[in-house]
Amino acid sequence: MDKLLAQAQSAKGSNTTFRVGPVLGANSCARANSVRPLPYCRGQDCKPIIARKKHLRLTRIASRLGRRGKQWSSHPCHGTTTAARPTGSALGMVLIVFMTDFVKIALSTDRVRPSSNPETWNIGPLVRLAILLGIAMLVEALFLLAIGWRRFDLGNHLGQLQTFTFQTLLFFALFSIVSIRERRAFWASRPSTILAAALLADASLGILIGAFGLVELKPLPLTQTISIVGFALACCLGINDFLKCGFLRRAHLTMPSEDIDRARAPHRGQGSA
Repeated sequence: MDKLLAQAQSAKGSNTTFRVGPVLGANSCARANSVRPLPYCRGQDCKPIIARKKHLRLTRIASRLGRRGKQWSSHPCHGTTTAARPTGSALGMVLIVFMTDFVKIALSTDRVRPSSNPETWNIGPLVRLAILLGIAMLVEALFLLAIGWRRFDLGNHLGQLQTFTFQTLLFFALFSIVSIRERRAFWASRPSTILAAALLADASLGILIGAFGLVELKPLPLTQTISIVGFALACCLGINDFLKCGFLRRAHLTMPSEDIDRARAPHRGQGSA
């Protein structure tokens, strides 16, 4: 890239006057990139035109590599190229890791169902389930991002795009925890008070960041935040939870109903006594 820059600058600075065929008007920028030498151009007279064409060729190559045209030439006919924009920010990633850590720690206080037999850790099916849910959430998050890019014009607002990505990843993470904490459907058992409080605190903080912004995370309209929350809830607690239950049922990893009744029977006897 530096070599191309040096060649472009040397080619441009070799001669300040260029001989071109017709005189270019104010609205003829499209013809500036197709300079042709005059019919009588010979020998030393062709050097300025050759240098000009070489400079234009190098400028096009540099523009395709993602550099802005203004860094290479100040000619008004040379367009500029827009560099690729990151959809997420470093601050957003740090916030997601920091906020979801409290929820994962609070999982240790969650309600559990005792088993009458020792548990066997069959890791293979669990890994396959994790891959299945990971691919599903990736496709769903990219689909939501594509909707936001086209419908909400996030491509022209970098700060809002990063906030949209932050909220998408955050709420997908929170709702997925609500789903995977239970082998059966997510509504089969209530989360513990501490876990529910941690989930609610993270969700509230994510909504506040989306409403008021934080550093490079610019505020989002409330309608976009509601769309993110609703889409993540429908995907994680609807589609993905259905996939989880079906996969675990086929892999015989769910606790049978008779084991649940057998596990609850001693507690009922103690209570009646």
